[in-house]
Amino acid sequence: PCGAARAGTQGYAHPPNRHSCRAPFLKPRSAVASLYSSSRFTVRTLLGVIASGLMLGVYVRGEWAYLLGFVALVPWLYTLSAQHTWARVVGSACLMALAYTVAVFWWFGVAVGDYTQLGAVPGLLVLLLLAPVAQPQILAFALVRHAFGQGHPVRGALAGACAWVAVERLVPKLLSDILGYGLYPSPLLRQAADAVGSAGLGFLLLLANIGVALAMGRRRQGWRATLPPLGLAALVPLLLVGYGLLRTSTAPT
Repeated sequence: PCGAARAGTQGYAHPPNRHSCRAPFLKPRSAVASLYSSSRFTVRTLLGVIASGLMLGVYVRGEWAYLLGFVALVPWLYTLSAQHTWARVVGSACLMALAYTVAVFWWFGVAVGDYTQLGAVPGLLVLLLLAPVAQPQILAFALVRHAFGQGHPVRGALAGACAWVAVERLVPKLLSDILGYGLYPSPLLRQAADAVGSAGLGFLLLLANIGVALAMGRRRQGWRATLPPLGLAALVPLLLVGYGLLRTSTAPT
């Protein structure tokens, strides 16, 4: 029909081109698919970021909450594994930096607002604007993981964990916060700090989170595929408890 219409208007026969006929109908479908994919990315990423932010907010409160350190980042890591472009990786990391900052340091924003007499809300807004800079280890982790994890998710995750710890130790931070500090309330788990330092504790926590997130990503491959990453995740607290028992049993009374 498209070819016939052109033949009538142009005065010569024009062979029908089914690709050109379908093109106007494919464009709306492509736009809808793109919109659906974008909205799905936004919803999943936000849910993962919010879940991790809430657990981190509880994790830093101490007492029994130190146990959340082994799984707090899992929701975000799981959604991060679905991001295949640099723009989405950066966006996910910035959102996680915002959630981390709000959940852990909301009080600092309020204090800044009170000190400057601007009010709590402006103080929090300033804190949010500085979140990617105040928590650069999150962005470093996501970028390094994406760079080294193309086709090798385990390698990328381990490289990202190294980047996280390196930035925590080498880059000056406003409040000098380290992920491993959250284990201080546990007399057993914190003993390993004398061997690996607080940065090492943070690295081990990242390994546990990475293991659980990788297992979640492999669940469709069968339970056997989830065993190695789950074993890694379980090994971390077992090693920390074992070392803690050894240290406390040999410590002078």
